[in-house]
Amino acid sequence: NGLCRQAFDMAKVPKPAVVQAELLKPENGRLFQAVDGAFKIPILRNIELTGPYMHNGGFKSLEEVVEFYDRGGNLSNSAHFGVFVARQGLNKQQKADLVAFLKALTDERVRWERAPFDHPSIDVPEGSDEGSSTLNAVWARDRMMHVPAVGRHGRSPDMGPLKTFAQRLSQ
Repeated sequence: NGLCRQAFDMAKVPKPAVVQAELLKPENGRLFQAVDGAFKIPILRNIELTGPYMHNGGFKSLEEVVEFYDRGGNLSNSAHFGVFVARQGLNKQQKADLVAFLKALTDERVRWERAPFDHPSIDVPEGSDEGSSTLNAVWARDRMMHVPAVGRHGRSPDMGPLKTFAQRLSQ
């Protein structure tokens, strides 16, 4: 449809002749300008458990992410080379459906840490306590969080499933 065509046009994919011409310029011209600010896009699998969202952790909920894309991003300069987000014009129900779909991408085996996603016990640093480290008197003493072992049967009903990012925020 016209909206998809418009979004494709906004992506500004260069034609092969333009790429060839840019590669001949010093430092490859404009071709790699956007690469300097690029980042790896994470997969959507188990996204409900993996916030905060976006490359900079700028959104605390999937609802905020959907709003961002729906409004066409945060840049007002449509001539900027990095503007790849086209306004979507979703209604309230479509936004809710999209968030529900994203949450449905969470694997219940991961949520309950069942095989093959089980793990041994481990102690991980979680801030610091008053006092000095045994390694260096000027360093703070690490406070450790114990993550208990979870076998192939996963978390017990007493433990409950892994908390979503939104649940962890509300603690």
